[in-house]
Amino acid sequence: MDYYKSLLMMGAFQALVMTCFLFASKNNRTPNRILSVMTLSWSICCLTFAVQSNQFWYDHPHFFRIGSVFVGAFFPSIYLYVKQITKDGNGFESRSLLHYLPSFIYVILNIPYYILSTEEKRLLLFERSPIELYEYLELTSLFSDILPTVQGLIYSALSIKLLKSYEKSIKNLVSDTEPHTLKWLKNLILLNVGLWLLGSSGFLLDLLGKEDYHFRSYQILYLSIVGVTYFITYYALKQPEIFTQLSDNSLIETSENVRLEEEVDHELEEEANRLKAYLIDQRPYLNNQLTLPDLAKEFGLTRHRMSFVLNHAFGKNFYDVINDFRVEEAKRLLADEAHKEYKIEYIAQTSGFNSKATFNRIFKLRTEMTPSEFRNLQLA
Repeated sequence: MDYYKSLLMMGAFQALVMTCFLFASKNNRTPNRILSVMTLSWSICCLTFAVQSNQFWYDHPHFFRIGSVFVGAFFPSIYLYVKQITKDGNGFESRSLLHYLPSFIYVILNIPYYILSTEEKRLLLFERSPIELYEYLELTSLFSDILPTVQGLIYSALSIKLLKSYEKSIKNLVSDTEPHTLKWLKNLILLNVGLWLLGSSGFLLDLLGKEDYHFRSYQILYLSIVGVTYFITYYALKQPEIFTQLSDNSLIETSENVRLEEEVDHELEEEANRLKAYLIDQRPYLNNQLTLPDLAKEFGLTRHRMSFVLNHAFGKNFYDVINDFRVEEAKRLLADEAHKEYKIEYIAQTSGFNSKATFNRIFKLRTEMTPSEFRNLQLA
């Protein structure tokens, strides 16, 4: 057995281990079980590709066309996983199974092959007899080749759209988006886009009759799947919390339910003025963990109403309003002679920012200069 096949089989085993880990996880159960469908599919497909040969198919014809069934589960699974952790978190809806319908259709299309006896399958695979059934199965092979190419394009676009929508909506609810960025998930989506590009390249090369390049493309594809498997394993070991609580679903649910009302009444104007005074006097923005629900509770309003009042008072989302106040506080401290010896990191934390990096980025975005440049200009 060559090194390539050994590596694929190791990857298949690792994917199977990850499948068991994700499926058995008691926390964040629904998203993890959806992800386990993807890792199980990877495991079966990598194993099938590693062992395939004429001799293997002759000895085990019943395993032929098994791996192709699971190819159709790759991209729907990553999309449903992203949807679970960036949207509702309300459990798996039965209608979501429709995303796996193409795989079920492929199984149905191949029933004429599955019901054959061992000898009949060997005759079909190696003698192309009966020719009518062989030609029919060639058409079903085309279906399984086209399927991941189309799915990859559609589901990758939908996954990216969900993540973008999440990143936008979370700014209505938290003052520090860094803990909610889901960077590892963004990387996982991009890696899946890479897998789609490799698979699509192999399919196109096959259509063009470039057999050698087509096979090498698929070799790279399955080796890349092994790499992505180890990517997930790495994060499972380094940051196990991402598989227990990937995001605060209570916040996400709120962001979906916030709807700004159209009418502006006297009570709203009064609440907006009180909110401005409250932010100036009480300075809740100095709490670097402040969220919209926290502010609403302190102010005595529902989260829905607080979002409405905040938007009316400032014309901005929660994230921008709170960080505007923090930047103003930082500017005051940076321009103060009494604080000129204090480090920038101290100024950041005192102003309510969670990290120096976040502070530098937001400060420069709003003032077009770094905190150090601003301090030097003010104290010159």
